[in-house]
Amino acid sequence: EDNLTSAEWLVKTWKLDVGVAEEAGAIIDILMRDYVAGWYGALSTDPDFTNAVQDIMVYAIGALLVHVRGEFNLIEFILHKGTLLLRHHLSLYSKARARAEVK
Repeated sequence: EDNLTSAEWLVKTWKLDVGVAEEAGAIIDILMRDYVAGWYGALSTDPDFTNAVQDIMVYAIGALLVHVRGEFNLIEFILHKGTLLLRHHLSLYSKARARAEVK
């Protein structure tokens, strides 16, 4: 979601408790900083890929946390949102790879 932190998105989308969302958001931010932004920044300055990875991480962690609460619909995730997110990720990966090969 545009202009929302990971924690805010978790609260808005998944209706998580603010404290839980802030902790999960902090983990997402650390993973993005330490494991995604560093290597991807060497390939491209285009934020689409890192934004998509963050969206996927927020969605997956939110779904996991809601599942723990007993409200997650796994079939809907796999058949609808999961496939859409995977398709988007693969598209962005292909674009990034093409850019890296050109350089």
